[in-house]
Amino acid sequence: MRTVLAVLVVGAASAQMTSVPGWFLSGLNRAFQLTLDHETYHSGQFSARIECPEQKCADFATVMQTIRSFHYLEKRVRLSAWVKADKGVRAARMWMRIDGVDGSVLGFDNMESRGKKGPFGWTLQKIVLKVPRDAALINFGLIVAGEGTAWLDDVTFDVVPKNTRTTNMLGPSPVPPGEAVRYANVMRDVYLKSKYEPVNLDFETAP
Repeated sequence: MRTVLAVLVVGAASAQMTSVPGWFLSGLNRAFQLTLDHETYHSGQFSARIECPEQKCADFATVMQTIRSFHYLEKRVRLSAWVKADKGVRAARMWMRIDGVDGSVLGFDNMESRGKKGPFGWTLQKIVLKVPRDAALINFGLIVAGEGTAWLDDVTFDVVPKNTRTTNMLGPSPVPPGEAVRYANVMRDVYLKSKYEPVNLDFETAP
């Protein structure tokens, strides 16, 4: 858990650009590839295909977006998506993280206790988190680990009633001692580059 949080906090600084508009790759393994798939999809004409071409793929990668939290402050947001995985995939789970203005983690869920290994067919995955008033960024995406292929399609991101139960996995996590300046610089850079709303959630936007 600690490693995942650390990578995702600063991952955007070393993000891999992709041919899928609005999405980028991050994580511990840069061998993973993200492409549009016009043969396997949940609806429409395309899905996102994430795979590692190597015979053995250690660690993980994530296809993700980061948006500003401004429109969602003091609300609860739900991330839903259809996910599919073939044999060899050790994990294919949605995740979402709320970052504070100083880079602290205010909310997080990566479905670690609710996910399953591949193969599995199209499965709806959901996460609900509260966005505190001092939030700056909302990060979300799909974590993929293993040698197989995973697909992502029909992602939705919406506000839900305040009495909706959250799936938050941990309490607020402060910035590590001695890292305040570095985290603040990363947060500033990411914030300035981020949009206010998610884009291309159905993967139908052409490159």
